Amino acid sequence: LLAMTGGGVALAAFGTASNTAHAETFPLISPGPEWTLLGQAPDALALNPWSGQGIRTMFLDGGRIYYGYGDYGTNPGTASGKGINVSYFDLASQSFQVAMVGYATEEINTFRRIGASLAVPSVDPALRTASCATSVGGWHEATGIPSAEHVFDVARGLTDQDLFICGSANVGGVSSATIWRSLDGGKSWNLFFQEPETSGYQDGYERFYWMARVGNYLYVRADLGTKVLRAAPMRRYDLSTARWTTMGATGLKLPNTTYFTLAQQGVRQASDVQVVGSNIYFGMYDYLYMYNGKATKALTTAAGGYRKMAFGSDGNLYATIDTGVYRVSGTTLTKVATGTCYTPIVVNGMVYTSGNQGALYRKAL
Repeated sequence: LLAMTGGGVALAAFGTASNTAHAETFPLISPGPEWTLLGQAPDALALNPWSGQGIRTMFLDGGRIYYGYGDYGTNPGTASGKGINVSYFDLASQSFQVAMVGYATEEINTFRRIGASLAVPSVDPALRTASCATSVGGWHEATGIPSAEHVFDVARGLTDQDLFICGSANVGGVSSATIWRSLDGGKSWNLFFQEPETSGYQDGYERFYWMARVGNYLYVRADLGTKVLRAAPMRRYDLSTARWTTMGATGLKLPNTTYFTLAQQGVRQASDVQVVGSNIYFGMYDYLYMYNGKATKALTTAAGGYRKMAFGSDGNLYATIDTGVYRVSGTTLTKVATGTCYTPIVVNGMVYTSGNQGALYRKAL
């Protein structure tokens, strides 16, 4: 399903999370004493009995910081019967708001811009079938995706009505990494591409976790699951000529991995793939990588662990690495703030970051 922007619904006042036996362990308690706690997202906190309270990603849209929460490992959207809200923090009123109540997913970890609208893939469907949510004409869900089990990412084609989504499909009990396409803004979908897999090695984890649009090219790479005999190649689709090109096994081998041997294979959240100009940035396994269409370069080491990245109001890409927030430009990382942060949102000289129990923090750069 896709959700579209519309009016917001004010959430309750900030509360203190209850200490339950199922409280989520998240990589951030507080970024540091110099950070101001702005509050805790009430809808994320409402999942406390089921897990999924941590804010997993954030996305800046004008005066709103959209945030994603949930946990598609423990399925709190289904367990609670609530689904997961599409929500944001309003910078003007300094309050948490809901754009769409009860989106049918277990987790929100990615927001994508499609023209003037936003799109949110249902990474793990809850209560209903796989979908994508968009803000076109007010937030709503776009359904009817053939055989879809998971939807992890969404990308724009030649127009705002031309949409690609990717994830996994199950046809006759056979799982395949799959891409779908819609030419009518998500009203209807058709199967567009499936990554070939060796017969008998399907284990249900064959997935496209991400897509990256660079100019008129759409880059993809499938994850072939735990029984994989080979790494799937990077593929590039030319939107102008409607032709596929196999890019070959470009990339760097990663240390201490069993079968995810290339930098673009092993991404688990599409928000860990961002495009700046002709460069694609990948965050995974504590590393930040840059792919320029020909080769992949590691920008960090495991000791300087990558966490998340996001665009700021100045149009620059920022990443949280180890104990700092860095501006990313080409292969250069420039530190702009100190703190053990998660997703960084830089807005007009301030940086916002998220934490466990729905927490949102802020400090001046």
